[in-house]
Amino acid sequence: MVSLSDTFLAPFTISEFLPSIGRTDFKKFELSDSMPFNFTFLGTFMKFMKERPYVCGEWENGGLPYWLLKSLGPNSLQRTSNDPKWLAAVSKWFDKLLPIVKPTLRVNGGPVLMVQIENEYGSYQPADRNYTIWLRDLVRQYLGDQVVFYTTDGGSDSYLKNGVIPDVFPTVDFGPGTETSIVNSFNAQRDYAPRVMYNLNASFNFYMVITSYDYDAPISEAGDVTEKYLAIRDWIASLPDWTVPQIPVPPNTPKKAYSFARMYKMADLVDGLDSGCIYSERPVDFEWVDQPFGFVAYTTGTLTNFLNGLHKNRTALPHCNPGTKLTGILGDVLIDGRRQENWEHCKIDITKIPSSGTPSGNRAGWYRGTLMINDATPSDTFVDTTGWGKGVITVNGHILGKYWASQGPQMTLYVPAPFLKSGQNEVVLLELDATLPSCSGSFSICELDFKDKPIFNFQNQFNSMTRKRNDRTRAV
Repeated sequence: MVSLSDTFLAPFTISEFLPSIGRTDFKKFELSDSMPFNFTFLGTFMKFMKERPYVCGEWENGGLPYWLLKSLGPNSLQRTSNDPKWLAAVSKWFDKLLPIVKPTLRVNGGPVLMVQIENEYGSYQPADRNYTIWLRDLVRQYLGDQVVFYTTDGGSDSYLKNGVIPDVFPTVDFGPGTETSIVNSFNAQRDYAPRVMYNLNASFNFYMVITSYDYDAPISEAGDVTEKYLAIRDWIASLPDWTVPQIPVPPNTPKKAYSFARMYKMADLVDGLDSGCIYSERPVDFEWVDQPFGFVAYTTGTLTNFLNGLHKNRTALPHCNPGTKLTGILGDVLIDGRRQENWEHCKIDITKIPSSGTPSGNRAGWYRGTLMINDATPSDTFVDTTGWGKGVITVNGHILGKYWASQGPQMTLYVPAPFLKSGQNEVVLLELDATLPSCSGSFSICELDFKDKPIFNFQNQFNSMTRKRNDRTRAV
């Protein structure tokens, strides 16, 4: 039997965002209390829910709120049963989350088939069986016994022996490593894997479709059908016990290349500094100044010795012990062997775009432009970041995502048609690379093009080979 399912996360950090423990704010991220579990576009799919406190590299800091590092200490988040502060924080989070989850369970008529208790716990030390049993019992207390709970660990004994929880269904994750193993794995997969997995009645999944997690899924980020999708469809139809007749494949959505948007620099990054700066003798971390993400400007010095540094939060470390990585300047700063003291820490709120400023001569800063669309009904498009550095783009207030044009391979960000409107569309860009030349002298550089297909540049990834993966989708 073949069935369809979807897996989704409920990260701790997006709902327990505020530093006062127990104060839940779903609306901070434009989520209602029920919206994380109301995917109308996947309403007919069964769902596997990952509600565990730690979500690994799929979210910054493993999905744990920044204030846990501040209140519990950077080296104390070990996910063990002898940490009462950690247990209390998880209990308060689940007290908000799990009552929302319960009506969505399959047993209650909803789409959620299975709920994950922990993720790759066997990969970390110290492994505490008492903690995982406590976590299992806590979830059962809210959701009952009529739901399948599961764990996920690496596919070897060393991981499973510490990650498996009694009376919880264990699953494994794995993949090829070296180039040779990739070739061998795919050769074996083509010859045997589909039939073997089917004969074993095993379940398998396809990876996400978003730009930042591109593992060549069967549909594109725009929802387009690919060759892989058609191959999977044909294979499913060939199964002896598959009796559902094939239905026509829906057509891909129309794409269109629009005229460029000319981008004008509004302000530098530091023009968005908060007025309530914090002072200390030595530099302190982001968590200490209650800056969960974004930037902090560190300033110290006199008229003869001035130092100004802008630090970005980059704690998206997927395979380290969660809750051990602070962010910012984490030690003394020395100039000519002398420790610099008397620091000013000013936060930058990137959710508040400066209306004006005094732009400097480098590229980093805030930009605003207008994309004019004459169509009565806009089409999907892709914004091309070629010539830019690294940053974030929004269209009409919708965040498209991060770009890093100098690294690739994704050179474009997908712009869904519902984000657009006929007439003027506001485009805002936050550029972080101060090494790029200013746009002020050349408008041809300070532009964003909108293409009718995605662009991938693999020059920095594979043997200095550049190729455009423009033919990934298939028109049907």
